[in-house]
Amino acid sequence: MRQAYRQLAGDDELIDFKDWKAALSVNSDFLARRLFELADTDRSGYIDRSEFSAFLSQLAPERSTQRLNFLFQCLDVEGDGRLSQQELRSLLQTSLTEQKLTLTDTMLSALTDSLFHASGARRQSLDLEAFERLISTEPGVERQLDRFYAHLLNRRQRRLQRHKNRAPWRLRLKAQLLQGFASRLWWFLYLFGNVALFINAQQQYADAGASFAIQIARGAGACLNLNAALILLPVCRSLLSGVRHTFIARLLPLDHHTDIHRHLGFALIFFTAIHAIAHGINYWQTDTSIQTLMTSLAGATGVGLTLILLFMAYAASKRQKKHERFVLSHLLYAPFFVALLYHGPDTWLWLAPSLSLFTLDAIFRTFRRYRSVDITALEPLSDNVTEVRFKRGRWFPFNPGDYIKVRIPVLSRWQWHPFTLSAAPETDRFSIHVRTAGNWTTALHNLSRKPRPKRQKWTAYIDGPYAAPTSSLYKSSVAVMIAGGIGVTPFASVIHSLTKTEKSNPETLYFHWLNRSQASYDWFLSMLSQAESRLGQDRLQVTNHLTSLALNLSNVLLQIAFSAYRQQHGQDPITGLRATTEAGRPDWARIFSELRLKHPDTTIHVYFCGPKGLGKSIRQHAKLQGLCFHEETFD
Repeated sequence: MRQAYRQLAGDDELIDFKDWKAALSVNSDFLARRLFELADTDRSGYIDRSEFSAFLSQLAPERSTQRLNFLFQCLDVEGDGRLSQQELRSLLQTSLTEQKLTLTDTMLSALTDSLFHASGARRQSLDLEAFERLISTEPGVERQLDRFYAHLLNRRQRRLQRHKNRAPWRLRLKAQLLQGFASRLWWFLYLFGNVALFINAQQQYADAGASFAIQIARGAGACLNLNAALILLPVCRSLLSGVRHTFIARLLPLDHHTDIHRHLGFALIFFTAIHAIAHGINYWQTDTSIQTLMTSLAGATGVGLTLILLFMAYAASKRQKKHERFVLSHLLYAPFFVALLYHGPDTWLWLAPSLSLFTLDAIFRTFRRYRSVDITALEPLSDNVTEVRFKRGRWFPFNPGDYIKVRIPVLSRWQWHPFTLSAAPETDRFSIHVRTAGNWTTALHNLSRKPRPKRQKWTAYIDGPYAAPTSSLYKSSVAVMIAGGIGVTPFASVIHSLTKTEKSNPETLYFHWLNRSQASYDWFLSMLSQAESRLGQDRLQVTNHLTSLALNLSNVLLQIAFSAYRQQHGQDPITGLRATTEAGRPDWARIFSELRLKHPDTTIHVYFCGPKGLGKSIRQHAKLQGLCFHEETFD
């Protein structure tokens, strides 16, 4: 407590209103001033050490009665020992403003009425006894007060230790074998193959009497042949999509094909560096001139291959800022492989199988998956999201969760961007939802806001559809879908499809949707409402998480009002759904632990689409609970 006070008070050892408001992390002067008045008991305009200590003692977790009295005093602005209807309405409006929420006057009145209904008060005001009954209906209040207390003490709340809240090792092992066995097996075979090839090539040239530099160069060259042959396979999208829904999918790490392609690219750069440095040392030792190097076929193609590889790697590192340069640089794969075939006499033996598969895949994509379509609607949505609807032809089958690559010439002649299909395959259209995050998406959103002449047609080129991890969701009897913001699109397609089919799997489906903005839920509210009615809560359980809602003292009354309204009306006051909108970030340890206990004999699969940082956290918690984790990672 002393350390927390020193940090707040500073050198003068007194806390003024400015310091106090900053410590509370609230924007509202009213809320900050109200708490300051309760702490500044001598009305000096400053909070000294004894006043700070007395203020915190009222919030201590072990003093529930003092906590209740303190909270009531905070809300009782008039100080008459009662909370009138107008007083509560004003406090709710202040809290809504603080939390950047927008509700109608009718809803605000309904929230106020729900508070009185939950408390059982007969009069038009709440006394301390009625307020206590109201608090008893909302167990989350204690948690919010705990957070506020810890925040003032500048202390992180202690979470349950991981080793006490993890699944038994048998369940965790089973999940790892089901999910990671194929990846680990192939990585082992890949590493073993590289080591074996390197040692074999080095030994052959050592037996032939070559210098050590040549031995190293040839060993790295053998590894280059292997990696150059493998790097084409993860980009054979049609082939991978075709095998995803077969038994072969269990033997291949299909969920990680993009990462595999990236790692193989790093391996090419690594072995190229060793190969080039070793040859450079050999040329230096044998006094070979640069002219001799550049006039030989092996030397000239080697320099060209190195330059192409370095340029492609540089363009990839700047992909987010210079996407078009990244796309154009990867078109150099054609001269790269041509030069590679001329560079080594036996390289064609390695490249022939993978080049054949890649060529067949490209031909199939050109004639079966690559097509031009008309854009039937371009609609700007809330939070800088654009919905693009396309005219669907007869030959465009896809599964929920599939994605396409889109090129719109009016925006860019060269850029292709991947997006998940957000409509159900049972409908007569297909669509995507695009969030503004760069030059191309900004141009798309601006285009959607411009008036469109009646006869003007916008054409898009589609490459796909291609299967993604979510398209395998129907193999799970219990599945958890977690979406971060616009990552909701594959799950919107899944839920929409379930409302239009009689599929039995998944038997139980949990859906968690995280958003920073209240307006983001508008994208799919009507679809979720329809799904709640048709699928029922026994099969589909939706939970929305509004992460911008702070779980602190500024919105305690608001959270109580939300809970009271849901109990009275059976729907959420923010979205209008039966699903609850929870404040703050989810406690994944608690959520996954409860799921594991609820379905002890069932393998639970978690599907995630959203920011990578969030995905990393969810992956760790899922692993601790023995759940199988799948993440959308196409790019």
